[in-house]
Amino acid sequence: MNRQRRRVQRMLGEHEPFARRYELAEQIGSGSYSLIFGARDHQQDRPAAVKVITPEASQHSETAVARFRREMKVIRNLDHPNIIELYDWGWVKGGPVYMVLEYVDGKTLDEVVRAAPMDESTAVSVARQLADALDTAHQAGVVHRDLKPANVMLVPQQGKCPWKVKVLDFGLAKVLAKPGDESLVDLTAEGMAVGTPRYIAPEQARGQQIGPQSDLYAVGLLMFEMFTGRQLVAIDSVQGAVALHVGPEPWEFSTADGVPVAMIPVLEWLLEKDPQLRLDSAARLVEVLDQPESIHRPSSESLLELDASVSPSLQLDEEAMRSIRCDDPPAKNESRDSRGEWKRWLPSASSVVRRPRYPRHWLELGVSLLLVPAAFLAAGAQASELGYGARLAVSLTPAVAALMWAAMSTNPGWNGSFARTGWICCGAAVVVAHLLGPSQIAASLLTDPVWFLSPFEQLKEGGVVAQLISEISRQWAMVLIELGGARPPVQ
Repeated sequence: MNRQRRRVQRMLGEHEPFARRYELAEQIGSGSYSLIFGARDHQQDRPAAVKVITPEASQHSETAVARFRREMKVIRNLDHPNIIELYDWGWVKGGPVYMVLEYVDGKTLDEVVRAAPMDESTAVSVARQLADALDTAHQAGVVHRDLKPANVMLVPQQGKCPWKVKVLDFGLAKVLAKPGDESLVDLTAEGMAVGTPRYIAPEQARGQQIGPQSDLYAVGLLMFEMFTGRQLVAIDSVQGAVALHVGPEPWEFSTADGVPVAMIPVLEWLLEKDPQLRLDSAARLVEVLDQPESIHRPSSESLLELDASVSPSLQLDEEAMRSIRCDDPPAKNESRDSRGEWKRWLPSASSVVRRPRYPRHWLELGVSLLLVPAAFLAAGAQASELGYGARLAVSLTPAVAALMWAAMSTNPGWNGSFARTGWICCGAAVVVAHLLGPSQIAASLLTDPVWFLSPFEQLKEGGVVAQLISEISRQWAMVLIELGGARPPVQ
């Protein structure tokens, strides 16, 4: 890499049109096929950034060169204060292609939010600037297609918002068809997924047709990070991240996550899995951020009246229709969760409990409600030789493990719910307990089924709950004995 960098620096330094105007400084960044250097524009007396496609990429990848040239043309046509500016471009004969860009002296969005989440006012202002920049791009027929924190620079400024947004890197941008402009041809084959897995829209991940809504999905992910300081999709594997985006479970948010109450419906709208249900334009997002109470999402009835000419691949199935939420926005005087910043690091109720939406969810919830107490009784029966405290700890272990798994899950959908983790952990505990010895379980269930109520003698002796548990335990023990896996306890 050092040799490649020195070679690029030498070739640019010997290229008279470049060397006459620019003084090249140290490397400040790199990409898949490019190097980025600091520079000084002597003609305009200003700093600049020089992005150079490496000679090796120029020689071996026509697609890399084509993307680089197209990025230059895209940025050249986008004039907006929140989009990086292109100053100059050129080509060294027998060497690299380069473009000279505005030097952005700031921090990337991920650097800022990892240090501390933004307050509501700052995050909304940053999101509004981002939406305004995207509106200009979308009006020009450009979909960024790779919005992520590393491609959003924040420059410190004075005023109401402490940050000025600069959108970078249009190398993966898709240019929507424009008659007569064949120079901006799309370089992505149909069915090919392009983008960063953690920030990719569902239709983008499937290699389907994309549009402005795909960028808006990424904006929703960025807004969640700004409010909470963490990624909504924090899975390292490509397959795992993509599975969360394309899965049927809708994203859900609450103030316990750190999302301001007024912004919950905004995020839900931006992060709809179906692009037809998603907020449809960056201009509309600007309006919504200015007045969150103006949100009016389409109802399922209005969606049924969509033009029949819509591609069948984009039609909504019955399950998706049932998932549409058109809740009224909260009142403006409702305030953000004020329990203290340290509460952010505690598991929230919304990170454990999910609302069942489909029949299979209700089924899993029902199974969990049966298996959690069954695991408690089975584990406690196997640990009957222990003291009360240790036995209680063993009995609670399956449920606590499921609870912690759900609380620590990076999946905010149904797959990360306690209803899902509960039946997995507790079902496994029941199986293991029986494998360790059904006779021990049967004996304990028959002789002292409500041992855990020992500190509460009144409940243990005459309580309705104790009687119910005792009868269930007796029937359970008899089944084990009749099946031949357990021996009756010695009288």
